[in-house]
Amino acid sequence: MIKSMMLGSLLLLVSQAPAQLTAVKNTYFEAEMVFREAEMNLQPGLYGYYKIEASGNEYVEGHLESPGQSDTALLNITIEKKAVETYAVNLNMDYRGKKYLSGIVFSGDSCAYMDYGDTVAVKQSVKAHALIYFYSPYNLVKTIQKNIRTLHLVDAKDENFKILGFNDEYGNKFYTRYDRTKKEFTALWMPAYDPVLGDYFETLAYEDYRCDNGFCFPVRITHQKATGIYRTIAVTNIQFDRNDKEKPARKEMVEIEMDTISNHLFLIKLLNFNNKMMVSKHRNYLSVYDAPINIAVCRQVISFLHEKFPDHPVKYCYLSHHHPDHAGGAGAFMETGCRIVTTPGNIAYFNRIFQATHTMEGRPVNTTKAAGPLFDEVAVNKNRRFDGDDYPVVACETGASTGHTKEYLLFYFPEDKVLFAADLVLFYKNGIYNQGERALSVYKFIEGEKLPVERIFTGWPLHHFNDYGTVEDIKACLKAKYPGL
Repeated sequence: MIKSMMLGSLLLLVSQAPAQLTAVKNTYFEAEMVFREAEMNLQPGLYGYYKIEASGNEYVEGHLESPGQSDTALLNITIEKKAVETYAVNLNMDYRGKKYLSGIVFSGDSCAYMDYGDTVAVKQSVKAHALIYFYSPYNLVKTIQKNIRTLHLVDAKDENFKILGFNDEYGNKFYTRYDRTKKEFTALWMPAYDPVLGDYFETLAYEDYRCDNGFCFPVRITHQKATGIYRTIAVTNIQFDRNDKEKPARKEMVEIEMDTISNHLFLIKLLNFNNKMMVSKHRNYLSVYDAPINIAVCRQVISFLHEKFPDHPVKYCYLSHHHPDHAGGAGAFMETGCRIVTTPGNIAYFNRIFQATHTMEGRPVNTTKAAGPLFDEVAVNKNRRFDGDDYPVVACETGASTGHTKEYLLFYFPEDKVLFAADLVLFYKNGIYNQGERALSVYKFIEGEKLPVERIFTGWPLHHFNDYGTVEDIKACLKAKYPGL
């Protein structure tokens, strides 16, 4: 009886786990997506220097007449980023006619703090002054960047406002509210403790951002502690230097070369990835054949093609098969609205690629993503001709015979008598490279369809192999294993 109850409980947990994991994944990746939106608007790396001048009030507590009573001191404040990891806040207080100075300099993982009335700064932990560090929302972004794996979504009910949680490297826990409409952080909360008043949340409120040439900073900041409002800041002047030489976020640098095959046909070589892809030029658009590696690589291929053919956007992306070295970058073409030419068994997989996010790798969020994806299917064991205005292509499904994938497309260009076979056949530069079932499928297809083929181009590998070969070259590579050909 006990065993059956335990088994029942275990089965219930197992049955609930997928749904619970889905919920966790959804909230985690939504948090990443929201943050990447904020990161695009507040880019700390673009500003090598900035100085914020402000006036304000500090509400001084002490031995006053009533509980909760405070006295008001006048402040002049400067918030200054001086170097990559150096940030300072200086305060000049006027309290009952007397002048006091306080300042804190954050550098790396420590800070030097001088309290009002002191004459020497003392080295302290950043942890004790965390919210002063976040007077600048740019430091908020930098801290989340450093601790991105701690980021999570707390409240997603409101489409316009999202509550994100994260930790810093010193053990502090924070929650921040982000306005997706205005693209601004509006509040920050940190669990804190007061020896008299106990547990509370120390908070910052950011209001009325002012933007100048891309640099955005809140005009009003309110800092609250256990007893209420502690400090108010009103920005009066902003100075900054834009550091356009700083390197952008992580990005693969793809070495790309392009060879001309004919007036309509080109071979793209991804030199540092050992892959190739083909491009056909039509009256007012381009088609690509395969999308190697990943979304970042193919985004750069798209940029390269735009530079080479500025009046010819990529309209079709033909995919030979689903393997990443030939279709891993399909998402880059799908997000631009390209039509994807593939086979029925790959539709669900490419739909998943289209819906994927890439925020954990620091990829920018594509805010202009097409509504697609749009598919053109080639049925199994069938050929389909795409007239392509002035330059036709025939997509031929041959998967069952390849011994490589269940579904596979070859691409035939009748005007140039060229076949693109992706990775089914290899043409070694230094003699004959004996081959088997994959190459045999290409040879039998050409013979069976009686196609006039003069050159067979490949998509992999690039190095140590020729870009193309002939039907006789394939036959020579097959003779060792199939002497009867």
